Amino acid sequence: METARKFSDKLKDILDKKVEVKEDESQTRNKTDISSQDVLAIEAEENPVDNIRNRQHLIRDKRKMVVTNLEIQADRMKSVSLANHPIGKIGETVRIPIPDVDRARSDLRNILGVILVVEDNNYSIGTKLGKLQQMYSRNQFTICKQSMVAIDDVPESVEVSLRECAKKSSCVGDQGYNRCFCNQKCRTKKCKCRNNGKLCNSKCQQNQKMQMS
Repeated sequence: METARKFSDKLKDILDKKVEVKEDESQTRNKTDISSQDVLAIEAEENPVDNIRNRQHLIRDKRKMVVTNLEIQADRMKSVSLANHPIGKIGETVRIPIPDVDRARSDLRNILGVILVVEDNNYSIGTKLGKLQQMYSRNQFTICKQSMVAIDDVPESVEVSLRECAKKSSCVGDQGYNRCFCNQKCRTKKCKCRNNGKLCNSKCQQNQKMQMS
């Protein structure tokens, strides 16, 4: 009994000493962590200018990275656009879509033209009715496979807008439908269609027999 009691007392003493050693180690670690944080805080308080400079350098580097990424994205978009829209050459026939507000319901949807000048990825296009006033980017027209309009077909020193070009090439005159309300046969200049140099259509002379002339 005495030997067992002595053995248990010795074991208890050994365990107590191990617990004390672990507590001392944890306290020293906490002290070292606190001391290192204190040192950093003291250094930050002592050198505020260095901290500001480091932050400015970091902001500058991030801005440079953003600019670089934007340039990479722009180059990627440009390469995709060039792949979908090949560069046009002078003398090629192109097809320009007419906006819905600039044409009548029965008119053609496109105007045929030819590339006259290429300047900074902008194209000057001419039609048989004259040179279009504005410059066009590559995604605003489609290149035709066959040549249908030549540069010699474009009148010199004549500039027109796309709306004027659509109006002159229209078979009914302008936006919507032009019609006359003549009660007599359309033989005089009183007829709106004849006065504009157009043919009467199915909207004219509702109760009369239409006479094309």
